[in-house]
Amino acid sequence: MTASKQSPKMLKASLLIPLLCISILAYDFRCPQLEQTTSCKCRGTFEWWNNRNVSILNCSAVSLQTIPNLYGDQSSYAITKLFLNGNNLTRIKASEFLPLQQVNEIDLSRNVIETLENDSLSLVSRHLTRLVLEGNRIALDQGLWFLRGLHTLNELVLDSNTIQNEYHTLPGILFRDLQLTSLRKLSIKNCGISKVTPTAFLGLDHVEELDLSYNHLESVPEAINVMKKLQKLVLYDNNIAILSDHSFRGLHMLAEIDMSLNMMSNIESDAFSGLEESLTELKLYSNALSAIPSNSLHKLRKLHFLDLSKNNIQFIQGNAFNGLPNLKMLELDYNPLIYYHEMFSGLEDTLETLTLRATKLTSFPVNALSSLRKLTDLDLSMNQISKPMGIGKLWLKNLALARNNIVSLSPSAFSGLSRSISVDLDNNNITSISFLLEVTPCSFSYLDLVGNPVKCDCDTERIINSGMILGIGGTCTLKNGMTYELNSGSTSGVIQHLTQKCNTTERTLNCVNMQFLSTSSAATSQVTFVYVLVMALLWNLLK
Repeated sequence: MTASKQSPKMLKASLLIPLLCISILAYDFRCPQLEQTTSCKCRGTFEWWNNRNVSILNCSAVSLQTIPNLYGDQSSYAITKLFLNGNNLTRIKASEFLPLQQVNEIDLSRNVIETLENDSLSLVSRHLTRLVLEGNRIALDQGLWFLRGLHTLNELVLDSNTIQNEYHTLPGILFRDLQLTSLRKLSIKNCGISKVTPTAFLGLDHVEELDLSYNHLESVPEAINVMKKLQKLVLYDNNIAILSDHSFRGLHMLAEIDMSLNMMSNIESDAFSGLEESLTELKLYSNALSAIPSNSLHKLRKLHFLDLSKNNIQFIQGNAFNGLPNLKMLELDYNPLIYYHEMFSGLEDTLETLTLRATKLTSFPVNALSSLRKLTDLDLSMNQISKPMGIGKLWLKNLALARNNIVSLSPSAFSGLSRSISVDLDNNNITSISFLLEVTPCSFSYLDLVGNPVKCDCDTERIINSGMILGIGGTCTLKNGMTYELNSGSTSGVIQHLTQKCNTTERTLNCVNMQFLSTSSAATSQVTFVYVLVMALLWNLLK
């Protein structure tokens, strides 16, 4: 049967298919004996991204001191996820997980576990892919033999455990004989690690993501160089002051590095040697850099995101960004920048997103930005700009000017706009939006005025009812102190009040299609008739 000859009932059934798909996102899974004898709960859900049903036993934060008896309830054999986090477990014994033949995720975080017996996880090794041991009292340097043979383990979280040796060193060959052949993500955050033995990560040949944040490392551990497939490295909040040459030797697949919140004042010229064709994201937020480390960056041909926020960078030298032909996103927030015409030289045809929050700007930096022909997103929030001018000279889609000192806006600031623009003016001191009446209609796709003392007047009514702006957010206040949401439509509270004293403005613009609308009664009647006809047909179809 062709679509043109499809019966209404068949069409109705086809419309219900999405609803049926939604209804199977959960399925019934119960563990009656466990729920009667403990405070644990069972539930079922459907993971659409894996296309599978998931059976969850949730024993989170129910004051358990031992693992519940899983043998008495036949439902436990079907459990795929077990949450035991936030309890008072101190020891995990062998065979306690025996009934969990299908489990692929176990969360034991935020207990007081000191010991996991060597065979405690061996019976769930067939399917276990994720193990979370965060926030316990496991001495990592005393050996991790309880992990041995977990061939399917993909993600291991060891955050907030302990190192007991005097020098707070992660020892050698810690993982070498554990046979973690499927491990891809390893997290060892906040464990008090000051040093890592060069052989500590032997045996982790397939790890792609390593997180060593919130430790006390003073350099990039040499031990990571054995991780030839490493793609993401996080060293956030350590004590690294100097990034030495060849710190990432041999890591030719490394694409993301986060070294924010360290103490780096110097990055040596060959620090990123070997990453020229792999590194795409580099985060150096909150360090002690006084200049763009151009000598170390200029060969990173694949770099598309660079975060240098919250350093002490003042002057950006003219060649700072040379050799970065794919840099699309740059963040320089919280730097006391000196602005001049060629400060972004080299990024004219690549840079799309630029954030300059809290950089002590007092005026709109149009001269410094006008050469950036691909720039579409600009954030100048938290500065001291009072009269932004020259916005129309750029090619922006989104502009953030929140938390500045703006009292009013001049229509000439937007003269020459080549496309509609979304502007965020949150928490300034703007009292009137009358400037919109002198700007080309449909220049704004959205205007956010939240936190401004905008007054409700006849210009407000005209702007909202005419349709000259696609969307507007915020409030305005009448003389009597009543506050209303600034939203389009004749049924809004502010419009009902304003139409009593203002001449009601007919809607003459449709900014969705960037066109003027006919205001004749005939055209209005025709649109109304079509709308009613369509609604009637839909109603009859679904009855």
